[in-house]
Amino acid sequence: MVYMGKNIKLGYAHKVINQDRFIYPILGLKLDKNSILKVGYVDFVDSNYLFNNIIDKELQSDFLFINEFNKVTTFAVIDLRKYNNYKNICKDGNNSLALQILKQTIGALYLAIYSKQKSPDCERKIVISNKAILEVEEGLNSYMSIYNGKYMICPNIVSEELVAKNIDYDMDSIKDVLEILKKDFKYKTDYEKKICKTLEIIYSIYNEGYSSERVIKWAIALNYIFRENDEHEFDSTYIGRKLRIIFNVIDKKEIYQNLPKYIFKEPKKTRKISGIVISVYKSVRNDLMHGKIDFYTEYGICNVEELLIIKVTVHELLKFMTKDEYIKKFKNIKEFSEFIEAKEAENIRIRKQNK
Repeated sequence: MVYMGKNIKLGYAHKVINQDRFIYPILGLKLDKNSILKVGYVDFVDSNYLFNNIIDKELQSDFLFINEFNKVTTFAVIDLRKYNNYKNICKDGNNSLALQILKQTIGALYLAIYSKQKSPDCERKIVISNKAILEVEEGLNSYMSIYNGKYMICPNIVSEELVAKNIDYDMDSIKDVLEILKKDFKYKTDYEKKICKTLEIIYSIYNEGYSSERVIKWAIALNYIFRENDEHEFDSTYIGRKLRIIFNVIDKKEIYQNLPKYIFKEPKKTRKISGIVISVYKSVRNDLMHGKIDFYTEYGICNVEELLIIKVTVHELLKFMTKDEYIKKFKNIKEFSEFIEAKEAENIRIRKQNK
């Protein structure tokens, strides 16, 4: 609890609730009328479906319900009873566990959206919120300016363009991810837990207001993926090496080929992924993380090339890691890392033999 003054008492925002069913308001995901979208064990429903199939008439007419949710058109229903062994595993309560599941599920949806879109610069924003409109950076809101002595409106519809519709995502592309999300908590491997928590981190990244913060958090996600344990020490060179082997030896793929030409003056080559990612890391770590900020540069603005490079890298790495063969093969990230190095050693032997 937090106390301010002698007679003023403010309660900590989070309240532990150990029930087993929860319904959360969702902003930024548009569903057809009276429809349901099942993603793993989470059911996303539109308000009509909620009224007709889930909540009773008494709640629908309740003043508090109307006041809190009258502008919400989509809801997420989480029933923890679908998961075995869920009781008492989260010290912050079942409501916190339900939120983790929901964030991980939305993170999987972001991966499905990434797989469907032609350009990685095309984003959607799905938020657990009962607000009426998606929040965007200040410069992306509509505002006014003076042109030739007259006030003119500078409209911006970015918040509308960020709403995800059923044509925006490819559910087949994440079918192996959904199987992980549905797996009992007790039987998830450390490798699977790593994937789930990364998806939760991705949820928070997409909903971060400032691009300068997002680029830092993409680096955090990449660090988290490759960290074998809390004592594991490594740097950007370590990560760059793993990425080089993955995308140039194991799964040869031009992951930078669809980077927008209107942003990247020079095309990026995946064979140089190690140096490219290390360069982004140094920029983020040495400058922004250490407080090197130009006075006349708006704080929220970052180098969009760096943002897209590291965003694409994390998404493609997750797509690689969540192949069914690897999910079944690895118990933890250490095994994953050893597999990468074994493939590199094999590649070196083959190259020497062919000389």
